[in-house]
Amino acid sequence: MASVERRSGKRGDVYVVRLRDDQGRSRSKTFDSHAEAVRYANQSQHRLDTGDWLDPTKGREKFGDFHRRWGCSS
Repeated sequence: MASVERRSGKRGDVYVVRLRDDQGRSRSKTFDSHAEAVRYANQSQHRLDTGDWLDPTKGREKFGDFHRRWGCSS
């Protein structure tokens, strides 16, 4: 279940969304407005519930690393 938490900092109040992904890892993202944070929390939770969750860090993998990991030969 995603949660929204208000934090006070140097730049004012921010809202932190915390959730666990499909692998059980803790994820968080920070927003300036409560409405944005709640919207993101609801969307993320829905994606997790329906199986449409995509790990945002997977897009950072270089193609060559992906290619080698899967043992593809040219």
